[in-house]
Amino acid sequence: MADAADIEAQAALWVARCDARGTQDDAQLTAWLLADPRHRAAFLRLAEAWTRTERLARLRPASAPIDADLLAPGHA
Repeated sequence: MADAADIEAQAALWVARCDARGTQDDAQLTAWLLADPRHRAAFLRLAEAWTRTERLARLRPASAPIDADLLAPGHA
């Protein structure tokens, strides 16, 4: 039985593959997801995190500087 770290790593690979191909339609992915409920949970969790990071990246133009004090207490 795979441990949690192995499952997370495999799920991360699947998320990256799906993003690169632009699809989740893959028989091997489907088999992996169905093999263990922890696989699906990890995949969905990481896919959502991946989507959120893409949304965050769109909020700031790539050429804009990052405000190092953005999260500092009292910063408005």
